Amino acid sequence: DEGLPTEGIMFEPMFDFYASPLSQLQAIYYKGLPYLRPEGEDELSGSSRDKGKPELEVAQYPSELVSIIPPVVFQKRSQIVPCANEIPTVADALNNYFITQLERRCAATYACSAPQGFSCVDRNLDLDKDELHFRSKTLEVLGEHWYPEFLDMFTVPSIYRGDILSTADWLDLQTSEVMLYNIFFAPTKHAGTVLIVSWKFSGPGRLSGETLKESFVQMTDDQRSWWTAFNAMVISLAFLDVVFIVFGIFSRWRLRRKLRREMPEMSEIDQDKLDTTIALCSPLDYFDILLRVLNIAFNIWHIHMYPDPSATTSDGSNSNPMSLLNEILKLDWFAEKRVEYKVDEFMGKVVELHNMLAADLVHRMYAKFLVLLFFVRCVIYMRVHPRIAILYSTVKDMWQDFFHFLVLFVTLYSVLA
Repeated sequence: DEGLPTEGIMFEPMFDFYASPLSQLQAIYYKGLPYLRPEGEDELSGSSRDKGKPELEVAQYPSELVSIIPPVVFQKRSQIVPCANEIPTVADALNNYFITQLERRCAATYACSAPQGFSCVDRNLDLDKDELHFRSKTLEVLGEHWYPEFLDMFTVPSIYRGDILSTADWLDLQTSEVMLYNIFFAPTKHAGTVLIVSWKFSGPGRLSGETLKESFVQMTDDQRSWWTAFNAMVISLAFLDVVFIVFGIFSRWRLRRKLRREMPEMSEIDQDKLDTTIALCSPLDYFDILLRVLNIAFNIWHIHMYPDPSATTSDGSNSNPMSLLNEILKLDWFAEKRVEYKVDEFMGKVVELHNMLAADLVHRMYAKFLVLLFFVRCVIYMRVHPRIAILYSTVKDMWQDFFHFLVLFVTLYSVLA
């Protein structure tokens, strides 16, 4: 399938013939970094120059379900604020208490560099998007700023980013929300699933979690041909329905005008009765026009949401999940540029895929709402049937009571649930 590599290259593999502790393996890795740094480049830049090493053939992905990208974890952080704003009555007393404890601790160890005092975390204020955490900047996901990392980072006790950083320090008291992101891809079925597991700070000592799965399927060329023809037919029929409705309104207007010309002596009361008998527009006409307009808008949006696999947007980027996954697979990790830039590009593609699937979820909710409106219209059409007429008359006569019950039920459910 398009986008799946059939071969790969390994540069300077290192073999270890005995069991080594993880700390020793990390030390070997950090020691070898200067040999991978091109002249004039910063640390962690890497090089893609061919050093005459033999290529290693890598088999293509199997047809079973596979994960094509490393799991990614995002973190949202809160601001540190003076505790005098949060607990003004006991802030000074707690501050003096912690200073005393730190002084005693430092006196016992003869060495202490800890700052004195304490601060509070405001969970309602996010950190500025330009602040760095673990030498990483934020990425925008659905209008919010998150700090991205690879989940594989937590398999080692420390990482090197200019300085050696402990991976256990990536999460701390300023962490307000964590989101784990993984993508599974079935190449033979042109389908994929995004698994999102999130944890959120919901109060002192409390965490709330949520699991979300979003799936997508890319149509084949034959399926898209039939789908495009069917979509064009739906748009044409909806437009034709609007034309017929407008033509009916115009016909009733001509009939009313004709009757008034034939009976010029008609009184105002008779004219009012005529206008009532031959109404130009009924509430059902407005509902039908609105329903057709919504249907046309939905189908145009549908074409935009599920374009041809080769389609691109105005800025040249791909506009469907499969093409975006293909871009992720084609990222050049051996390019002569800093690793930070490569990681930023990778994270940007992941965030773009997440935003695309979130928009697809909104699109599906709109489709469900449209189906519900069509169901209501179908019941109205079939009210000539005696049993359907009972349902229609019941809803028509009691819609106010139903609405009041809905308001009361939603209020109680939202407050007491």
